[in-house]
Amino acid sequence: MSTEPDQYPSALAQAISDDLVQHPVSGDVVRVVIRWFDGPLYLTIHALGTEDETEVSPEDAWYPLEWPNLDAEIARADRIVAQPTVAATGASVEATLDEGSWDWELDAPPGDLVAVASQIPDALRRAGVPLAQHFAVGVTHFEGWGAEASVPLANKPSVVQALEQRGLLPDE
Repeated sequence: MSTEPDQYPSALAQAISDDLVQHPVSGDVVRVVIRWFDGPLYLTIHALGTEDETEVSPEDAWYPLEWPNLDAEIARADRIVAQPTVAATGASVEATLDEGSWDWELDAPPGDLVAVASQIPDALRRAGVPLAQHFAVGVTHFEGWGAEASVPLANKPSVVQALEQRGLLPDE
């Protein structure tokens, strides 16, 4: 098992994919949001399925704490962070950080997590996880800020355009 810091994005993206295979959402996956706090292992991961999406208002599209499947998704995050490859690579990243180096601007998500988010779509497709036509990924601060900056970085331009057309492009 590699414990190099540069393996963290692929390890986390793969763990998210593996968990969605073992613990699917209701319907096709519509959205995956990573909420970050203050380190590579202090985060939550949320996935939303098409069957739950109907209960989410467009204003809450990027606020997973407002989604109807919150409890299941908090459990998902606990499982993923506990995966040996995620724990090892996350600890390796943490060991390279200076005190306070994960104190990012609230509207600018960390590059490591944007790298994770950008790898999630392909990891899910390789695993055969069914994705909604308007599937998207994002990274937010635990308060919800940052999706506006991360969505264009983590998704293809066509996805961003589709989100904009559906009125689901984040504005924070």
